[in-house]
Amino acid sequence: MSIKQFGNWVFSQLPGDLGRKHKKRYYRHLTEGVGHQFEAVLDQLKDTSLVLDLGANVGEYTSILAERAGQVIAFEPDPYAFGLLKQNTKHLTNVRIIQAAASTEDGSVTLYRRHGYEQDPMAHSQGSSLFSAKANIDEHNGFQVEAIDIVAFMEQLDRDIQLIKIDIEGAEVPVLERLLDAPVANRVGDVFAETHEFKIPALYRRTEKLRQRARKLEKPRLHLNWR
Repeated sequence: MSIKQFGNWVFSQLPGDLGRKHKKRYYRHLTEGVGHQFEAVLDQLKDTSLVLDLGANVGEYTSILAERAGQVIAFEPDPYAFGLLKQNTKHLTNVRIIQAAASTEDGSVTLYRRHGYEQDPMAHSQGSSLFSAKANIDEHNGFQVEAIDIVAFMEQLDRDIQLIKIDIEGAEVPVLERLLDAPVANRVGDVFAETHEFKIPALYRRTEKLRQRARKLEKPRLHLNWR
């Protein structure tokens, strides 16, 4: 740990906004190490491996996962991004794509787009969120999309899941809370998730609890400082 990293860790223990500011900086330092862990897990995938890509967007990581795993199941709710995902993965016979949001229950949910989406839908579709309170979200630009109870979906699969990649703009917190309380969690190898507690302050404490819980888990191995 560098002096700068250590300083950010020390000041991250302070209460209030100052502590959160330094905690955010400290977590940024950790992303490189988690990135190496992600690559190491990719290297361990086989042609029998099953992986899930939750929040696939246009398929950048879906394609990377498909090169290593036997099967990839990718979820993406945004219709614009899903159209590109479908196009970008149509040649990949081991990829199954589902136009739905990974959630804690089946049904319909509101998906909100970022401010300025119309000016650059390719870039801004990555920030679409189920949380209207997320920084950079236009709460007036929301529409209904299908939601799938991802834990129930996983329970119906006939084999273990070696890797789950999650980038669902805040919804990772309730999804992971539900997953870790379910027996199917024991069938999961590694979970890499991008968290959004600094853009959605209401999720800050819940995300910190997930981090504390992750340190005690043997399975799945939960990596919360990805990207």
